[in-house]
Amino acid sequence: MQGSGVDADVYMTLVKSDGDRSKEVKVGCRWRDDFEKGSEDHFDIENPGIREDVGLVVIRLDEGPLVQNWFVETIKIKYQDLPEDRSSIFPIHRWIKDGERLMVIKNDSTLPQEDPYKEQRLDELARKKQIYQLEKKFDGQLAIPQIKELPAEQEFSNKYRFDVLVKRGAIYAIETFAVHLTTDRWKSLDDIVNVYNKTMPIPYGVQNWRSDKTFAAQRLTGCNPSQIRLCTEIPSK
Repeated sequence: MQGSGVDADVYMTLVKSDGDRSKEVKVGCRWRDDFEKGSEDHFDIENPGIREDVGLVVIRLDEGPLVQNWFVETIKIKYQDLPEDRSSIFPIHRWIKDGERLMVIKNDSTLPQEDPYKEQRLDELARKKQIYQLEKKFDGQLAIPQIKELPAEQEFSNKYRFDVLVKRGAIYAIETFAVHLTTDRWKSLDDIVNVYNKTMPIPYGVQNWRSDKTFAAQRLTGCNPSQIRLCTEIPSK
């Protein structure tokens, strides 16, 4: 993801479920370039004052002369004297802004009305409203709002895109050659199924794509089924 790494100093505070908290610890290694894009970093925190049952982590990104934002996937805390399954997981899946202090509850699961950090939640919601702007890509009564610009964290990485293109090219070349050897020229739409095999099995939609119900459903939902809205009347046109 473009710009997801960071060169600023990162600090962390561990807080137990009963409220006991460690000192703020600077996370990182002096002889290694940490927090690079796509990396998975491991650190040993000595004498944090807490040995188990961490229920909250506080992450702070140091504010420097250059504005930097850091995208964090997950933080996993493994305790020295406890088995692996006793580790604490903190799903982040968000950007941390330069100079920001982010509080994350264990498993990041709490009801909105029970969230102890309501101001942080409201700030995140306001930020997402700015990021996820919707617009209609075409005119018409059936035009469904779609996202205006996909955020960086939702886009495929360049490496992933390259891998998909390479694999797709290889499969296409092999399958096209095989199809030319094993199939005749198409004479009807029913002949399309002849190009499918074990590598590319026949799609489920082949069985019902000609029905009016399926056609109407595809026209209504478009590429984003989550945006379906209640139709209260049939348009005149």
